[in-house]
Amino acid sequence: MGKVEDTLKDRGAIYGSYTNNVNFRVQTLDMMETMRVAATGYKYTTEEKVLIGDLLMKLARLAVSPDHVDTIHDIAGYANIIEDHLRGIERCTNKTQGLTHE
Repeated sequence: MGKVEDTLKDRGAIYGSYTNNVNFRVQTLDMMETMRVAATGYKYTTEEKVLIGDLLMKLARLAVSPDHVDTIHDIAGYANIIEDHLRGIERCTNKTQGLTHE
């Protein structure tokens, strides 16, 4: 097996089916947007969908592997990045040939 195939097999063993993960994210985002529209009359913006989608990806993984510490760490990281984004703080900038982390 090639390197990519090995990685996908490893991830599948930890996080379960990619298709199930996608379905979880789609259904949860749809449910959340229904709740938002009912409460505010507004749908999510594309940006909000992306931000929420990032967290939902990790939550879908958590649903399958609740004892996988790396997933909890990732959720905390995504929450920090999203908070910074909403506050207008940029964590990474693309400089010439690569990413420079602040």
